[in-house]
Amino acid sequence: MTNSSPNSASRGVVILGATGSIGMSTLDVLARHSTRFHVVALTANRQVDLIFEQCRRFRPQLVAMVDAAAAEHLTKRLRAAGLAIEVAAGAEGLEAAATLVGADTVVTAIVGAAGLLP
Repeated sequence: MTNSSPNSASRGVVILGATGSIGMSTLDVLARHSTRFHVVALTANRQVDLIFEQCRRFRPQLVAMVDAAAAEHLTKRLRAAGLAIEVAAGAEGLEAAATLVGADTVVTAIVGAAGLLP
């Protein structure tokens, strides 16, 4: 499942908290229905290894990391892998993901009050 050529009838999905159990379960469902959905953005706190693998598989337009150092590390890994995915950081990154043009559905899988702003 990639975002590079989504079906025009498919719905764009953002997952806030993609590396948690709810986020990973949501990605599993989306992968099973790849003709109906495509991932436009993913977010995580600081789990670079896991979100990097999710980026390789789902090819979102944007990925946001709450932790700025993690965002920098992810950017380097994505560039080294030849993936042209935009990386954002902090609360502004979460908000950018939640309001991304092309997002038809936003799944908020962030624990507690941290998920309220985006």
